[in-house]
Amino acid sequence: TSSFTLGVVFAGSLGFTMNGTGEMVITNNNTYTGMAVLNSGTLRLKNGNGLGSGGFTGTAATTVQPGARVILDGSFSTPEQFNFNGTGPDGLGCLIVTNGDVVVNGSPCAVSGATIYVSVGSSVMFQGQVGGNITKFYVGSVTKSGPGPLILDAGGNNPTAMVVAQGSMVTSNTTTSGSVTVNSGATLAGSGTFQGGLTIAVGGTLTPDQNSNIGILTSSGAFTNAGAMIFQVIKNGTTTNADQVVCSSAFVNTG
Repeated sequence: TSSFTLGVVFAGSLGFTMNGTGEMVITNNNTYTGMAVLNSGTLRLKNGNGLGSGGFTGTAATTVQPGARVILDGSFSTPEQFNFNGTGPDGLGCLIVTNGDVVVNGSPCAVSGATIYVSVGSSVMFQGQVGGNITKFYVGSVTKSGPGPLILDAGGNNPTAMVVAQGSMVTSNTTTSGSVTVNSGATLAGSGTFQGGLTIAVGGTLTPDQNSNIGILTSSGAFTNAGAMIFQVIKNGTTTNADQVVCSSAFVNTG
């Protein structure tokens, strides 16, 4: 498989399309305002400003088509909006995060059968657009795989379905409208409201804990737990606080 590193600066109202099975590496700052379309192959991003000016404009996004993938390699933040489709060229994911902690603040990101893989020792936070739309995902479905955490900061999260297949998904006062399923060996942690149904499978874990801070997780859709629920209790003098799960709809517990 061939690989090359982008050696020129992309600027102006242009975009680009990537085809082929090789890898393009971007390490420099780019200021273009057009759309990037990855039809196949791998784009490895090592600079948060490498995909242009970013922002949720509808015309400046990076679209990852089925069979292609983006690798976010290192620790940085990026203003780019992404459209994620499929599971990548080898089934591991159309987005892979490795070698660091990444913040994506160009969302909302459209997802369609998308798999996001976060490597061990790495994390990715979808924060929403700075000063603008703070929705994380919308339209379709997304699967979280890999041992590292997927973090959803405060705001809306509107995919039709999310599956935490491996590792953890951490929410922070996030409102999720679609269904969420936590598979065996995976964890849902943090606070927020789940409106579309919440299912914890046998071997899965739910904990409102937020880095040793008290969390409140609310389910306004059907909630089925066949796994483990872990709560922390913090006592400070005569004051005791504890994590909470609040259900306003049907709750079935077999865990």
